[in-house]
Amino acid sequence: MSVATKIYRAPRCVIGNGPVKSIATISQGAPAFKCPRGAFGVFVGFLSDWHLSQPRT
Repeated sequence: MSVATKIYRAPRCVIGNGPVKSIATISQGAPAFKCPRGAFGVFVGFLSDWHLSQPRT
């Protein structure tokens, strides 16, 4: 059994940034997502980071 645990994950989006490509989505062959500007973009980034870090079954 292997459990991958990340102690620290930076958000995929940063306040004030426009489109941000996610390394995780690119490496999985999925299209990179675009993050909205402002605080909502940070929220989307954290959700995307959490979703991508979940183990695949």
